[in-house]
Amino acid sequence: MHNRVSAGLILAGLLLAAPAAAAPATGSHNRPPPSSRGDEALSQIALEDRARQIVDPLIEGGFNNCARAQATLMSIARSADFDRMSPIARRLTLISLLICHDDQTDKEAVWLATKLDAIAEAPLDQAVANYPLMLQDLRADRDETAARRLLPVLDGLPEMVGDWEPGWFAPMVRAADKDPALEQALLSRLIAVEWTNPSLRDMARSDWRALLARNQAAARKYAALSDTLKPVTSPRILVAVAVDRRFEPVWRELQADNRFDWAAVAEAEIARLRKSAADQPRRLEIVVELMGALRLIGRAEEAIKVGEAARDRLTDPKAFDDQADNANWLHNELAYAYSDVERAAEAEAAFHASIAAGDAQGDRISQRVNWAAYLVRQGRGAEALPVLDQIGDGDGSPYGLLWRESGRVCALASNDRAKADALMDRIAPRWDDNPSAIGRALLCLDRIDEAADLLVKRLRSERHRDTALLAAVAGPRPPKGDYETRMRQRREAVLAKPEVIKALDTYGRRLTVPYVGGYWGLE
Repeated sequence: MHNRVSAGLILAGLLLAAPAAAAPATGSHNRPPPSSRGDEALSQIALEDRARQIVDPLIEGGFNNCARAQATLMSIARSADFDRMSPIARRLTLISLLICHDDQTDKEAVWLATKLDAIAEAPLDQAVANYPLMLQDLRADRDETAARRLLPVLDGLPEMVGDWEPGWFAPMVRAADKDPALEQALLSRLIAVEWTNPSLRDMARSDWRALLARNQAAARKYAALSDTLKPVTSPRILVAVAVDRRFEPVWRELQADNRFDWAAVAEAEIARLRKSAADQPRRLEIVVELMGALRLIGRAEEAIKVGEAARDRLTDPKAFDDQADNANWLHNELAYAYSDVERAAEAEAAFHASIAAGDAQGDRISQRVNWAAYLVRQGRGAEALPVLDQIGDGDGSPYGLLWRESGRVCALASNDRAKADALMDRIAPRWDDNPSAIGRALLCLDRIDEAADLLVKRLRSERHRDTALLAAVAGPRPPKGDYETRMRQRREAVLAKPEVIKALDTYGRRLTVPYVGGYWGLE
């Protein structure tokens, strides 16, 4: 994740531009005469001289000659006299060691980062110190602490995370939503960085802006909110804005700008994605997004043509720059599109291909959950259970694992009702980790009163209100088959509950859009 050369060159430019007076004096002719400090002072000065003789050429060379310098610098850092060196000498030594260090997650990197963190003052120092500590927190599932450490990284040297995939930020973004001040600080930084990674540019233009807009709406910062929403083109995000009363002060402005003309919004998004795909033919991620945008307005056959053309290119392992990260989602989106037009055999083959591609990139959960959900919709719940059993407890986050458990409830609902109810009772208290999954499971069991209670809790929650309101959005597609018919009827029963109607009127508004969603609204 850490790009030594680019970070090193940036640091070199900044450090070399620092005033010479800030650096410790080097050379014997600059040393002060012995004083009361005696040998201790001489030892400190000698150590600083030694460090500077290594660090200076290291910086000037853009940190390309790390191998020769690391051992000596590490011996200096471990010296008993190190903490008596001047702060700038220690800082330069520690920064140099961290830039040269290959594995930013090992114990040595954490030890160096901890020492630097104790003396870091400049934004650059704090960024280099917090990066390994952030990675350590992520490994230990301390996501909120990691999010706080990401802030100085973004302030001081965002290039350190410039080659990350958007999903790597997800645990920190999710954790931050429990603290509005932290969420605002994190998201405002994420959208402000001028990312060179196109995937991160897209996130900064859409998903991260949507979350920041929600935060600003809750805080009633309407002027900032209007600016945040200007670049957003995603139909789903704009629907979420249109149904949520937190955004009511900007509804008229958005309406006047035709941002709620749903057919035009969808067509504009498709046109934007087609252009992006043409301009960036090596980005598979855009192909997947384009397929989803076509399916959203019922154009599954077009989505299939786009997806099949991209799938044919996958025979070349270097056809797309992001092939390893998005091949699973290409196959998954193809499976959905085939399912939309009832091409069952092709849908099944595409699901199997998506699982194989997910396994290859280390994602054992997403496509298995989606394949199992498809099997349940086809009335093949007994076949879904062994698919879900392949997902281990260590394969996903609490959010992802609740989709597995929700899938099990739905698979068991028609085969072993007692077991399904028992599992439902065990997972229901964890609704805050993934209320959409819990809501689906309750519908599968026809536990309407509990599903209504959960929806009201979601509507009252600042964190979960947006997905709850989307769940109430109506679309044009009639249900297909017995399973979808049952689920649609249960959904309507939940939405007809007086307490749900009251909560929906309080926190949002009902909306019908020409978009194709699932049985649970657009979520």
